[in-house]
Amino acid sequence: EKKKPKINDFDAETPVADVIIPRPSQYAIQKIKNMEYVELWYFSPDGCREAAVTSRSTSDADDAFGFAKVEGIVALKTIASFKASHKALHDHDLSWRQFDLAKTSFLIHIEKNGWPEKHQQALALFFTLITNHEHRMRPWGEKTLLRYAGFVRREWHDRLAQNQGFNIGIFNNALYNTLSDDVWETERDESL
Repeated sequence: EKKKPKINDFDAETPVADVIIPRPSQYAIQKIKNMEYVELWYFSPDGCREAAVTSRSTSDADDAFGFAKVEGIVALKTIASFKASHKALHDHDLSWRQFDLAKTSFLIHIEKNGWPEKHQQALALFFTLITNHEHRMRPWGEKTLLRYAGFVRREWHDRLAQNQGFNIGIFNNALYNTLSDDVWETERDESL
């Protein structure tokens, strides 16, 4: 006997939201659900557009499954949730605009997927400190801040996985200054 599909109820008085956040790829959503590192590019307009185009062209892939180990158990998962985009950019390679839009979408998606409040707050503070940093308007300031953001967020995820987490919401001026020197030297060498 075949079970009839069920659908959740809805509030008859509630309209659609004023803003609909673009949807990233299944790959990015799966990374968020697993609380793993994923590049911010997936949450940028370019990344979400790529996800929309890819999902339309590979709708049959949604029916294809592969094996994955989930909490010590072998499970079937859609192939789309395994596949990273070849167009994805590292965080430090994003434009400032891409970064700014992507971090907002990223924060919304980690909230939707139930990340711990402490982690959400630390990341929100981290992004606020980056986007409002006094050096942003200096020559190569945005480039240095993007590099800092990319390296620190990656390190944060790696250290959390090793149970050696740190507060990403505390800005490390010494690290920033080292990265700033590196950016300045690179820009100087490229201009010669």
